[in-house]
Amino acid sequence: MTIPDLTSAPATSSQPVADEAAGFPPPQRWALSQSWRWPAGFAIAAIVLFVVYLRIALHHGFGADGAVLEQQAWSMLNGNPLMRGWTVADISFYSIEIPELAVLEWLHGGIAPDVLSVAEAVNLTVLVLLVAFLAKGRATGREGLVRALVAGGIVCAPIAGANSTLMLSNPDHLATQVFVLAAWLIVDRARPRWWVPVAVAAVLAWARMNDSIVLLEAELPLVAVCAVRVYRRGGALRDQWYDLSLGAAAIAAELIAQLVLVTVRAMGGFTAFPLNESFAPVSELSSHIWVTVESTLLLYGADFSGLPLKGNLALLTAAAHLIGVALAVIGTVYALRRFPSIDLMTQVVTAMLVTSVAAYTLLGQGVTASGGAHDVMPVLPAGAVLAGRLVFKGAIPRRLLAVVTAGLAVYLLLLAAYVVHVPYGPNQKPLAAWLQAHNLRFGLSNYYSAALISVDANEQTTVVPVKRIGGHLVLSPWESTTSWYDPTQNDANFFVATPMQGCPAGDAGLWAKAAIRAYGPPTQTYSFDGSQILVWNQNLLDTPLPQLPMARPSAC
Repeated sequence: MTIPDLTSAPATSSQPVADEAAGFPPPQRWALSQSWRWPAGFAIAAIVLFVVYLRIALHHGFGADGAVLEQQAWSMLNGNPLMRGWTVADISFYSIEIPELAVLEWLHGGIAPDVLSVAEAVNLTVLVLLVAFLAKGRATGREGLVRALVAGGIVCAPIAGANSTLMLSNPDHLATQVFVLAAWLIVDRARPRWWVPVAVAAVLAWARMNDSIVLLEAELPLVAVCAVRVYRRGGALRDQWYDLSLGAAAIAAELIAQLVLVTVRAMGGFTAFPLNESFAPVSELSSHIWVTVESTLLLYGADFSGLPLKGNLALLTAAAHLIGVALAVIGTVYALRRFPSIDLMTQVVTAMLVTSVAAYTLLGQGVTASGGAHDVMPVLPAGAVLAGRLVFKGAIPRRLLAVVTAGLAVYLLLLAAYVVHVPYGPNQKPLAAWLQAHNLRFGLSNYYSAALISVDANEQTTVVPVKRIGGHLVLSPWESTTSWYDPTQNDANFFVATPMQGCPAGDAGLWAKAAIRAYGPPTQTYSFDGSQILVWNQNLLDTPLPQLPMARPSAC
């Protein structure tokens, strides 16, 4: 594949000579001006993006996983830094999202639905700026501007539907990318000094404590790239201390993260669900490849599958975002073909993209784009960085800057159209208000409703999760704490049977029947907005439920 040449020879000008003849010092004034232009530009972009993302996030709302994170952050903020008693999923969020939410809850004064929306808007804003900054590199002037606009533009415009949900309603893996890119920024901008591997190890270890995906997207790629560089250069190892120390930093990050997590558990801290990945059967690999393609398109906002051909703004938006996919592909091909000659940071980002795609394709079973695209999240920032950094190199003609600016304007106009008409997502605020009005303060429900009700009620009413197997209620320690089910600490006197999206009609009735089977006939039964609320004159926690091994609960 031939990489198109998008650059041309630089234009020359006699203006500096004329300025000097007139007695002015234009180079010094330009340098001072330029030193302020980039920070000012990034600051303005940060403010605008945060406001836009916050509006989208507030309208979309969030899911049960995000709501539980708020509860965990509140527990940490209120004297439980080790999260004693908690059993969490295979992604703990312990070192990034939960502390971030705890700070926001402290600033807000408690749990609130808006807290998670603010955190998600902050995370996506920082991610866009880091991608643009990495793509810019040390380039200045027109070249630096085009690089930053291209890379930032690719990731800055979440669109209606699943893409914006991935970016602004789900905590999965997005904030982790911020720390990984921060490590690559250190590698890119710092001169080879002893402290650089130390800083990279610290940042990657912090991210690895939070999210197991760091092993595949950051640590292994860094080790592999450094090993290849050392092998290709040959010579005395002491002359290659920098590459060797960076590879050692990746290994040290994994060891430090594991040591900290083991220490936390030994001190009585949280228990994490083990990551039980396995290779997909060979017979399923062809379907996995197409799932990977669709998941990548979804992340880039370019997933056109299932969209009608006529009169559909979503189809137009997806078509526009295919440009970003194409640029990312061109940048990746360029990086792979010229891998030995590109700089260290770009090599690592290339390896990050390749390992993420390979892992997503080869591991796991029953993966779908709608349910698992977040697991290939590194492909979005990595592809955007390669597109900006490698496709647009050298002198940039004015006409190319105009084309890039026009393309970014189209992206932003489509984003603005969505921001104006962004739909409100479902929430449990009316149900939470109803429970408070009826003085119902502690109860039970399914996992996908319990935390949402609690957060939407600002924790004035607390609802904790149980699981249903057939017609029986059971307990499964998934994203929960043992204190919730202690009858000496809490008095649960109601059960909420809520219809879930995607579940068959009558599912709420099955939950109600299971609750009656477990606790006997309720004293009172209410109906509100499709939900059944069953109330007893007893503490339901006094009736122990069967305990099952930890497993992610199903919605239905």
